[in-house]
Amino acid sequence: MGLLSSYIKIIESGKDLNKEQGYSCLCKIFSGECSDSEIINLLSLFADKGESVSEIVGFATAMREHMIKVPLTSSSIDLCGTGGIGKDRFNVSTAASFVLAAAGVPVAKHGNYGSKKPNGSFNFLEALCMDFNQEVSVVQKLHQETNLCFLFARNYHPAMRYVAAARKKIARRTIFNILGPLCNPASVKHQIIGVTNVETAKKIAAVIQELGVEKALIIAGGDGLDELATTSPSSIFEVTRFSIKETIFDPKNLNLRPVSSGFEGADSETNAKIFNEIISLEKKHKNIADLICLNSAAAMYCFGKVSNIEAGFEVSQALIKFGAVKKAVDLYKDRCKSI
Repeated sequence: MGLLSSYIKIIESGKDLNKEQGYSCLCKIFSGECSDSEIINLLSLFADKGESVSEIVGFATAMREHMIKVPLTSSSIDLCGTGGIGKDRFNVSTAASFVLAAAGVPVAKHGNYGSKKPNGSFNFLEALCMDFNQEVSVVQKLHQETNLCFLFARNYHPAMRYVAAARKKIARRTIFNILGPLCNPASVKHQIIGVTNVETAKKIAAVIQELGVEKALIIAGGDGLDELATTSPSSIFEVTRFSIKETIFDPKNLNLRPVSSGFEGADSETNAKIFNEIISLEKKHKNIADLICLNSAAAMYCFGKVSNIEAGFEVSQALIKFGAVKKAVDLYKDRCKSI
């Protein structure tokens, strides 16, 4: 019998794992002693039935214990989606990180390369010629001096090597797509987490509240993607330690121009070129700029920088218009070279 057989039997019987079982299950996987076939079976069963709140909490607790931690001197926010949608998209949350840094909001951006296409957040950073493979001490200094640090998941979650082969073979979304945004190495207490549907948003809201958070916004984009949309209303679950409140944000409130169906984003090189043109004030790509500003605004509101998303949108636009975002980008690049 395999190490995961008892957990597999529970799930096969139609039951969920409780938190303790979820925790011990992932600890056994991270011991490196489970076979790929066992892990594939378990992940497939989870995906087929839908992961429960207790299972996600248990797995996230174990994953947090096994990650390399990055203590920071100031409270920070992370913007991260569950990803894995397999489409060409603009790297909104990563671009928004620079807007937030320009606004004086510290960001600890956690992420990875794209799982299905090379257009994930860290592919985008590479295309922008941003360094993110630094020692922890350098990451800490960068964050302190620029309001920014980028935490490349592969550098901080070494135990994930024990599931890499199984995830590749299974070739579908698994519980680990959900765990990424829940396991930031800097242990941030403010978060924007994008998911693809309201059902998942409700689940993640309950999970992150139990894991402990000052404030988080769980966003199910109105276009079925994992960010606030300019095309149609999005669902927002505002989470604090004591409450979860659902609201609907309608982009019509800001008279936003929807991102056209003809272009929603491309490969990381093209996306980097677009971002550089936006922050260099070339007066191109207003629809993409609006998308960046909208999601920056949500993060400003979450962090307490502004009283509502509408106010944050105006601040974000001004930061781009007056060159503050380009200065934030240049500062991060310069400090990477000198620290």
